[in-house]
Amino acid sequence: MVSSLLREKGDNSPLRNLSVLYVEDDSLVRDQLSQYLKRRVNALYTAANGREGLALFLEHKPALVITDVMMPEMDGLKMAEAIKAASPATPIIITTAFNETDFLLKAIDIGIDKYLIKPVKLHALERAIVQSDQLLRAELATQLATMVFDASPNAIIVTDADSRIVAVNPAFSLITGYAREEAIGQNPRLLNSTRQDQAFYRRMWTAIRRTGRWEGEIWNRRKNGELYPEWLAIRAIQGNNGETTGYVGMFSDISERKQAEKEVYHLANYDALTDLPNRVLLHDRLSQAMVQAHRQHTMVGVMFIDLDRFKVINDTLGHKIGDMLLKKVAARLKGCVREEDTVSRRGGDEFVILLPELKRVDDAVRVAQKILLSIAKPFTLDSHELHISASIGLSFYPRDGKNAETLMKNADVAMYRAKENGRDNYQVYHARMDHSSLERLALETSLRHALEREEFILDYQPQRNIHSGKIVGMEALLRWRHPELGMLTPDQFLPLAEQCGLILPINAWVLHTAIAQAQQWQAAGFSKLRLAVNISSQQFHQPDLLKKIGQLLKKTGYNPDYLELELTENALLRNAEKNVATLRKLRKLGVHIAIDDFGTGYSS
Repeated sequence: MVSSLLREKGDNSPLRNLSVLYVEDDSLVRDQLSQYLKRRVNALYTAANGREGLALFLEHKPALVITDVMMPEMDGLKMAEAIKAASPATPIIITTAFNETDFLLKAIDIGIDKYLIKPVKLHALERAIVQSDQLLRAELATQLATMVFDASPNAIIVTDADSRIVAVNPAFSLITGYAREEAIGQNPRLLNSTRQDQAFYRRMWTAIRRTGRWEGEIWNRRKNGELYPEWLAIRAIQGNNGETTGYVGMFSDISERKQAEKEVYHLANYDALTDLPNRVLLHDRLSQAMVQAHRQHTMVGVMFIDLDRFKVINDTLGHKIGDMLLKKVAARLKGCVREEDTVSRRGGDEFVILLPELKRVDDAVRVAQKILLSIAKPFTLDSHELHISASIGLSFYPRDGKNAETLMKNADVAMYRAKENGRDNYQVYHARMDHSSLERLALETSLRHALEREEFILDYQPQRNIHSGKIVGMEALLRWRHPELGMLTPDQFLPLAEQCGLILPINAWVLHTAIAQAQQWQAAGFSKLRLAVNISSQQFHQPDLLKKIGQLLKKTGYNPDYLELELTENALLRNAEKNVATLRKLRKLGVHIAIDDFGTGYSS
């Protein structure tokens, strides 16, 4: 909306010779002030946004501009900046609800002559208009600068040409701890933290002398000796003859921002559980270490560590104990390496250690041996004494790979070779391992599809009474009819199934299939044959074991008195109290229990 309102005749207002441009997007406010102004000024032009206002100004060249700040299409400050560029002498009054330092500083830079806080009082508006001559504008600008100086949340410091402090604002005292009286006459060096070297200050003053300004991050020292980061902007004050008469510095304490940045960095680069570097930070450090090793003709060691049987502990005792164990392991690993080494958590129960600046492979081997001994010591957590071991694989730059991905892959391959060799040992990568690794990967892929492709079968071994020789039961024995490798026995694929998380569905299939077969035997007249089925440690320690067996017996109608579950000795030794309770509940269901290979200390 644009309109021109002429002054009513007979008005003796001191503003009667003025032409005024009034820009306000709020129609109610605009109408109210327009009614007041049109009776006092010679000509009034009104606009609803900065774009319309600028067009009216360029067309009519009013003597005075009154404008709101926050408006659509073009705000008041942008319009004022354009008007000052076209007519620097035109006084501009802004009306705003804002009283912030950044806004006020911008207003000063543009050359705003006065600002009024909304809601605008009419007498204040008239007084502002009356006082809008050139001399008074200079005075008002000074007052505005003083108000900004005193009210600014940023510290402001003014020095003379010799860098002696001549003025500081309250925020300066609040941030630095120095009272105004303590700072006046001093050199700003009283804040020097010595954290920046002389070369830093030479560059800073070179920029100020060349461009008249400098801006950047700097560390200073408070009166109490505390160091803090600040964002500092310095401008040179130029006299009428172009000479530098002083300097103005404005700074803010950015401690909170720096702390927030530090926390964000930590979250992005460190493991939440162990507080070790994560794979992102590890990859970055590995890349840097390889660059340095290339320059210095040294080696970089990459050590892959996997905790043996951690999943059993996690499933048996719960994630709380598992997490506590991972933290303890992390602490022991850090105690086995140098300060310049990096211990990181890759995820789950896998850790990776980066060993930079190595001269010999043996140096890394000694670290691996030290780690194996450290991890083998008992862990006591919530009254549980836990025993674990580790499998470690090592690779070296540049011998085993020229990039991070290859080094990590080869260390992983070596780690799996350590597991295949019985766990609780280390293996140094060599190229022959790749073929074995590919074979293992192919076997794992086939294993993941074996159930759905119905490749598993059960053989049944008769159990005889040693006195009569009569067959009294059948033991279900799992076999895998691999389409390419032929018939595989459990020792050839069950350890891999445990590592891949496939053991539970395989165990469930065995139990269900064996019971179905036993029912067929009973229907054929072999009603008193007992069925023996092996169950894994992981299956025994599942929280829903009793529920699933109960549901299976109910669904099939199989008599539990003819079902015998065989467990390994090791499965029963961990968390004995809880295991005894589970065994008693199984007996209540009517199921028999047998210990497989008792006294051997490991599964058959």
